[in-house]
Amino acid sequence: MMNRRSFLGALALSPLARAADLPMVNAARLRGHIEQLSTFGRPAGGAFADGVRRAAATP
Repeated sequence: MMNRRSFLGALALSPLARAADLPMVNAARLRGHIEQLSTFGRPAGGAFADGVRRAAATP
């Protein structure tokens, strides 16, 4: 159970706590990787927006 003293102590120290660093994302690089991966299974002559063909053959 938290009492008033421990709550106010934690509240007083909260500005000193460092926020976690956010991960850095390079959007252009990420999109480039996704576009390169999308060439596998893409329809012949198709673009990134055409999607990927997911057809499987079963014996």
